[in-house]
Amino acid sequence: MTVQPTVAASGRAHSGADRLGGELVVASRSAAAPLISLRVWLRGGAAVEPLHGLASLCGRMLGEGTSRSDWLEIANACETRGIGLSTGGGLETVGVAIDCLAEDFDRGVDLAAELLLESSFPDERLEWQREQTVAELQSLADQPEVRATWSFLDQLYHPHPLSRPLLGSPESLATIDSAACRTFHQESRQRGGWIALVGAVDADTARRRLEQAFGSGLETWQEDDPGADGAGETAPPPGRDQRLCEVALPGSQQMHLFAGHLTVARTHDDAAALEVLGVVLGAGNGLNGRFPNRLREREGLGYVAHAHAIAGAGRAPGRFLVYLGTAPENRARAERAIVEELERLLDGGITQQEFEDARSYLLGREAMRRETVAQRADLLSEAIFFGRPWHDLQWARRRYESLDRESVEAAMRRWLAVERLRWTVGIPAD
Repeated sequence: MTVQPTVAASGRAHSGADRLGGELVVASRSAAAPLISLRVWLRGGAAVEPLHGLASLCGRMLGEGTSRSDWLEIANACETRGIGLSTGGGLETVGVAIDCLAEDFDRGVDLAAELLLESSFPDERLEWQREQTVAELQSLADQPEVRATWSFLDQLYHPHPLSRPLLGSPESLATIDSAACRTFHQESRQRGGWIALVGAVDADTARRRLEQAFGSGLETWQEDDPGADGAGETAPPPGRDQRLCEVALPGSQQMHLFAGHLTVARTHDDAAALEVLGVVLGAGNGLNGRFPNRLREREGLGYVAHAHAIAGAGRAPGRFLVYLGTAPENRARAERAIVEELERLLDGGITQQEFEDARSYLLGREAMRRETVAQRADLLSEAIFFGRPWHDLQWARRRYESLDRESVEAAMRRWLAVERLRWTVGIPAD
């Protein structure tokens, strides 16, 4: 599918009771399929929530009722037209994603505007969503590997919001009411956000229709100045003081071992080099890589093993990590193998073949990430947020094509270190 980006609007939106503040809008036209993908995101999310889990719960509540429609009317309106609707709140944003046929473009825009401008956060639906979220948290907590992962993230990211489940906790969710959701949503609207639109609609039509729904004077995102208005990097959180965290895992049949430390944010100059390194280490298709080969194939310590160099990177730093699921009696061998492999990597570097294979994998992946209109809309939305043209295939490919083995090794030695390793060990318990 070929999608040529076109600017959809210019100017600046005004704030008000029935409008959003400071919007950014980009539309892309596709003549290959009669589809529309619309993303409307507000800045904020869990990074600024006053109550743990408020951003996630508030985001889920956007589809649960407005001043004009209850949840069932919203659901029926989507189902009868085959409209895909998703609402939610993450670390940095809260908002709405809509996927529909081009003939339903007006309906999609109206629906997005209604949910974001007229959400009512009804008490009975809040209670239902709270119960669903608590049940989801309990289901996740029943999985030993998830509990070990939570402990590892807390060890690395404390006190940053990434150190805890974005869904909240049963205790924190119990303190959230409709008034808290309405206040948080209004504050998110005042921060402003952006609209990303990809699909079979021309730019002038898109701009007029979006301004009718969200307010006149929507500001244009300048693709020729990709750094403008992008979200800056946040300071690395200190993490916990201890280098070792042991977690009892009742019901687990194996040990879950994590080793790692923080690296760099997604927009850092070394990010692309660390992505290539990550594939060398074991972040590719899961069947190869330095650490899986050592831990699984050579040592026979377990079936599930993977490694990353920049996992989870956003505005906050990503993480170098090695994970292994193994029997408890293999702990000492596994820890020794991880340290030895990291030392060998830092001392000897990577081979030219490893570099070329990893870069080739990432270059091929970029094309696969743009197969659908929805994928393109998501990448366009990320581009606006971070101030980098992630949606542009040629730009994305140049990030990797500009690298060589020496630049990847230099980034590796800047950001990976044995002495910085922190360990989380999830131990089976009765």
